[in-house]
Amino acid sequence: MSWDCLPMSQLFGLMDSFSIIEASALIAGKAPDDVQPEYDINGNPYGEPYILTNASEDQKTVYTMALNGITRAIESGTLKALIQTTATTQLYKTDVDSEWKAKYFLSPSETRINRDDLVRWLDSRSCYPSFFFNNSNEPLYLVQQNNPQYSPKLCAIVHAWEVTKEAEETNQLNGLSVKQFASIWLEQNAYKYGVEGVTNFDDMASIINWNTKGGRISDKPSVKSKEPSLPIGDRNKDVTQDNRHHTIIDSLVIEKNDLKTNPYRFSSNMEDSDLPF
Repeated sequence: MSWDCLPMSQLFGLMDSFSIIEASALIAGKAPDDVQPEYDINGNPYGEPYILTNASEDQKTVYTMALNGITRAIESGTLKALIQTTATTQLYKTDVDSEWKAKYFLSPSETRINRDDLVRWLDSRSCYPSFFFNNSNEPLYLVQQNNPQYSPKLCAIVHAWEVTKEAEETNQLNGLSVKQFASIWLEQNAYKYGVEGVTNFDDMASIINWNTKGGRISDKPSVKSKEPSLPIGDRNKDVTQDNRHHTIIDSLVIEKNDLKTNPYRFSSNMEDSDLPF
């Protein structure tokens, strides 16, 4: 029995997270296995594996730039990652520091980045490497390259809907309505999709606005009582509660003489056969 192996082009698509090295190699169009350790004069490997082998000069340049860019983005907090450091530290200080401080180095082979976070970061930099932005599974109306029917506004609106939906689900609308958030995002990002000549992004945002009532959608509806909760007591007296006077509602007051006679009340005149049990 035999079966076809997974094509190399799809193999790394199984990965949900990447090390800095793996991501940089894939951005350069190379497999992570092409990254090899440096060797000292005695032929022994040392340090982190930084060298991209079997690659053109352009690919090596892209790899190095991607490696540095991703590392600095993680250090500055603009790209989320599960950070691990090397055992090496470096002393540093700024112009306003009086004392030297120790700084650990990120481990490019152990620090890991979630795929979705990496894709969003690349998109924010208007960088679209083929591995992470493969159009083969994209709906045709979202494909820009070599697509004569591509619609810039439609593509921008679809992506605005996706971003706004995620912002609402993660409570990151920052007090804005769905329409306001989408409008601001479109104004800042629509140009990436080829949208030109738009001055009022509210019109585009209104197309994707699912919260037409305005404001943020409450997670749980509040239940309000139609009538205030009032105590039942002597109708001739005012009842004070928390220094407030309440009027007793007549319909809530039951007089003793309004009660029905208890049919099971014991009477000395009743025979055993008259008992209901």
